[in-house]
Amino acid sequence: MRRFLRSFNNALVLLQCSPNDLAPAKLDDLGDIRPMDMLDERDVRTWLDIHNDAYGRSWDRAHYQAWILDHAHVDVLQTYLLYQEGSAVGAGSTAVFRRNRVIGLGHYVGIRKAYQGRGLGRRLMLFRYHTLREYGVASFEMETTIGRRASIWAHFNCGFKPKPRFDDWNTHDQAAPWLRALTRVRLERLYEQWRRR
Repeated sequence: MRRFLRSFNNALVLLQCSPNDLAPAKLDDLGDIRPMDMLDERDVRTWLDIHNDAYGRSWDRAHYQAWILDHAHVDVLQTYLLYQEGSAVGAGSTAVFRRNRVIGLGHYVGIRKAYQGRGLGRRLMLFRYHTLREYGVASFEMETTIGRRASIWAHFNCGFKPKPRFDDWNTHDQAAPWLRALTRVRLERLYEQWRRR
């Protein structure tokens, strides 16, 4: 049963947003957000500390290499650190799909647990997408798992909607057809709940 629930919550979902539907924001008003040096070991350690705290993981340099620098489907353009009172408390990346470089996406936004619930994640999300707008991307997408409700809801607040199907540029969906159908229904229900709030 536990394995079923894990599969049920780890099924991949897609969200999408056109530049015109993105929630408005001025980059200067979104906080102290600075690009990190993606190859500097000190910056990488800072990213890992934030990511592991936010996601409850124990990733190391090899995970960073695989999921940020060498991701199979995503080309990370830049990773940013969000600061509060001089301390790095959040991280997130801007990226494009390797097989469709006009589609921008946010990749791994995370806020240290002690700083969650303050709207910092939304600020970092908006920063990423408005920055990507300046790269001239045609639209935005986001990939996550259905169990990450807070992230999905935050993206709805930024102007995203469920994307009904996977395209060849997306991360490959490994879910069984029945799980994919069930996950699609769950995502649509989440969206309806968000719209009725």
